[in-house]
Amino acid sequence: MDWQLLSAACSEASVGDGSAPGTREPGTLVGPPGSGSVTQIVEEDDDLPSTKGDLRRILEEIRGMWRPEVAAVRAEVEVLRAQVTEVRGKTDGVAQEQSHLSDQLTVLRSQVETLTRSVETLESRHRRRNVLVRGIPASVLANDLLPYVERLALQVSGLPSMTTELVGAAFRVRKVAAFLHILAFPLILHLIWTLVLFLLLFPRTSGVTDLPFYIPFMLPFWGLGCEEFPSS
Repeated sequence: MDWQLLSAACSEASVGDGSAPGTREPGTLVGPPGSGSVTQIVEEDDDLPSTKGDLRRILEEIRGMWRPEVAAVRAEVEVLRAQVTEVRGKTDGVAQEQSHLSDQLTVLRSQVETLTRSVETLESRHRRRNVLVRGIPASVLANDLLPYVERLALQVSGLPSMTTELVGAAFRVRKVAAFLHILAFPLILHLIWTLVLFLLLFPRTSGVTDLPFYIPFMLPFWGLGCEEFPSS
């Protein structure tokens, strides 16, 4: 549109009615070019500086029309630059936070690996100590567990797998030994309590000569470690 205005202004400056200064009215040439026969007198105006001044004035007007638009475009560009700067700042912050989270994730993964190894170690220890669980398939029913338990008991105790009676004997020995180990401390306390009671009841007598008097206090505890356990 601006170039059309400029073209129209140039046409008005170069083509006029002959009354205004700085205008020209072109004539019509009759005859072939170069023949020298001119039938129409061409009125020319040699005021060229006036024509250049008009062009400069029109150009300044056009520039004045463009300046607000250019200023508006520059303002929009500045706004976009500010937004780009803000987005870059946020992007840098997100990148730093992502790096920090990546470091934390690495630390947490190492902790999870350490805990997993600890759990595996504890499970392996539990399987070694629990004879009824280690090596038994999950598909075995409760009624079919006895052969597996016997074989595992023999493996743990180190006995040869000949008969099931050896397995029962192994269980009896282990149970009696564990039972006596549990009763060791209460038995000692019972002996001390019996001796103190005897000294309080018979302070003037000797402990050796009056031994039959406190033997009945210990009779209920004599057979605790000698009970017979049934075979598994």
